[in-house]
Amino acid sequence: MRLGTSGDQGQGCWQQHPSPAASEPTFCHDVQNYGEGVSVMAVLVENVFPVGVSNELLDAVTDEMGVDAKIPPGAILHVHFEKDGRAHGIDVWDSAEAHEQFVQSTLMPAMGKVASARGLDPSKMGGPETTITEVHRLVR
Repeated sequence: MRLGTSGDQGQGCWQQHPSPAASEPTFCHDVQNYGEGVSVMAVLVENVFPVGVSNELLDAVTDEMGVDAKIPPGAILHVHFEKDGRAHGIDVWDSAEAHEQFVQSTLMPAMGKVASARGLDPSKMGGPETTITEVHRLVR
């Protein structure tokens, strides 16, 4: 089930994506959040970044956040790469809400700091094309 997608300039993955209703049946395997004793649905977050956002910029933002040393709460996996002349990012999160919390509290401030240091204006770069999809099965 696709939770959300956005190609709107300035919104991208920063847009709030709805979660499935608690009463909605699901065919996906739940990911156990052992810290809280609650099952949540894992999601795959796919971002295709605007032209001008490079792996080098994504590396600098990743370094600024310090997530190589300690993965953020709710994050399971992150990779980024270039394909067809555009930077792409793939993440797996315990939930869309955990991803959104990270974006607002950590990613956006780091992106702003790194962009400013490089003389870039994030508001003029546009947002990524983002798709969030429920994961059917996650093997750890």
